[in-house]
Amino acid sequence: MLSTMTTPTLRVDRNMTTVTIPDFTLGKTLTEEQAAFFDEHGCIRFRGVATDAEVDTLRSALDDLEQRFIAEGRTTVMGTPLRIGKKLDGSPFIQRYAFTSHYSPAFEQVVTSDRFEPVRALCGADARLAQIEK
Repeated sequence: MLSTMTTPTLRVDRNMTTVTIPDFTLGKTLTEEQAAFFDEHGCIRFRGVATDAEVDTLRSALDDLEQRFIAEGRTTVMGTPLRIGKKLDGSPFIQRYAFTSHYSPAFEQVVTSDRFEPVRALCGADARLAQIEK
């Protein structure tokens, strides 16, 4: 459950300086504080962006993709390597996905949602959402 998560810290330099990552709320635009935090630290976290039902749908979609990709013996997606590890029981699992929104309608719906426009804007005017690689 989101409300019981601990607030992580972020290492921000080689001297092991840490900063507490605030629980920002995503609105229709970014606040000056949010933009400044992103500019300074290179990351940002928003709580409560997805409903519990949406999170469950996305987890299920990832499980489906994992089963499909492992069954197909995939090691890459559009030229990008998948990172495949082993569970404690020795069975494989995917540690890193690529182009998930291309293979999952559930992820495509989320990443193209208007609610994420402020986040996409952080990447700059010439940024693109790489759903299908060139």
